Amino acid sequence: MNRKPDGRSRLNRLSKDRQAAVADFAARHTLSETVEWLKNPGWPPEPRATTQISPGDTASPPAQPQGTSVSRWALARWLSAYRIRQQCAQNRHSVAALIRDLRAANPAWTPDEVHKAAQAFFEALAIQRQETRLWTLTQRLDLRRAQLELTTAKYKESQRSKLRMGLETIVEAFRDHPEAARPIASFMPAG
Repeated sequence: MNRKPDGRSRLNRLSKDRQAAVADFAARHTLSETVEWLKNPGWPPEPRATTQISPGDTASPPAQPQGTSVSRWALARWLSAYRIRQQCAQNRHSVAALIRDLRAANPAWTPDEVHKAAQAFFEALAIQRQETRLWTLTQRLDLRRAQLELTTAKYKESQRSKLRMGLETIVEAFRDHPEAARPIASFMPAG
């Protein structure tokens, strides 16, 4: 499923204030009522201008508000994406604060220990809120992270092994000339 906001959506082209007004209205009304509200000219009210006009600038007349027509499906999809974006923004702030607090309380912790503590916190939060989808997502992300770390470790070991074999081959080729083999042997990885 594509989670990227549809750039063609009329609602995505609104200012942040207007998007918030649409989401607020939709939170208190049905989709059908919100679609009808959006059709009316002058929706949502334009935020008050707070910018000063510089000398030489001319004030442009306010744009004539026009209603817009969106389907219930398009509105529902936009609201879902909008709410997810808002939740992600809120979570970013929560994560930053949590990590700051964990590091302040435990300055000796490694980044991995901080990550594990933050992971446990969000797992517990998801369980408390009974958000099975969020819990499943955190589990999948943690599993994917572990798989990536394992794949990286295997790749690094494979590269070390290839390097070791190549250097051993070179040292063997110079067996009859130990003075030439000694500098090469110093590059041999341990293990």
